[in-house]
Amino acid sequence: MDVCNNLLDLLEYNNAMRNNEIFHKVLDEFSDKTKNTFTFADESQSYTDKVIALKDNFVYDSSYVKVFFKILKRHGYFMGQEIKDAMQKLGLLRDPNCNSDIIKKYLNSPVIQDISFDGISKFTIDSERYGKFIFEIASFLYRKNKQIMEYIETNRLPNGCHNHTYFMSQVFPDFYAITSLCEYYFKGRYFHSYTLDKDSGLVIDLCSNAVISKDSYDRLFKPREVSVVLNSDVMDQHRVVVMKSDQPYNRCYLLKIALYKEYLRNRGYRGDFEEGPSSILRK
Repeated sequence: MDVCNNLLDLLEYNNAMRNNEIFHKVLDEFSDKTKNTFTFADESQSYTDKVIALKDNFVYDSSYVKVFFKILKRHGYFMGQEIKDAMQKLGLLRDPNCNSDIIKKYLNSPVIQDISFDGISKFTIDSERYGKFIFEIASFLYRKNKQIMEYIETNRLPNGCHNHTYFMSQVFPDFYAITSLCEYYFKGRYFHSYTLDKDSGLVIDLCSNAVISKDSYDRLFKPREVSVVLNSDVMDQHRVVVMKSDQPYNRCYLLKIALYKEYLRNRGYRGDFEEGPSSILRK
């Protein structure tokens, strides 16, 4: 048995369940308030996915926006998620110039006052509550890098942040791989990985196909950094973690490293990483 696996259950899986339960209440309350019974193409999907789909495909273009977000607010919804969602939707457009429908939709969000595009590669999202966020489309910025473009074109970007960041670690050895605990929809946090170019102060998050300043990224995602690894050191740190923990073989290297570091933090260990204690519980 390994403490790292318990930490993943505690810090991510359990929080996902807690948030799903709250989304269930949101859906029930919204249905009751609007006197509507909502059906979904896949009724077996989580309540989290159902409510997000309902928001994207119905709420923004309806007369129920205020009612919906009032319910979310009552349950403690992190409204900055609206900006994160808008950034991802815009960043993942096949043609960023075809953005009018998405912009029109998100301008109905209570925390987004303006969205603009420079006609080339940069979007600006303005929020009275959270401030201004400017991001550039990663696939434009790295359009001359065949390795990155092939990866972007052949992988599903909205998920797989740990794998995306591991891939980037192989492309840019002088950048950093960061794995943080970021704020969830309502309660708790989840593990999220992204790439940092310290020289430019820019974060590359392929889940949103976006490049954004670290200051803006931290303001939006509210991360507690668990692991910051120079990309050229990822394999060496992974070798240490393999010796010190017993995590599933197919778990992404960066998540394994982060879980072991979180275990060390919880133990109050401050010594050399290579000399850290084992996270394996002996019977």
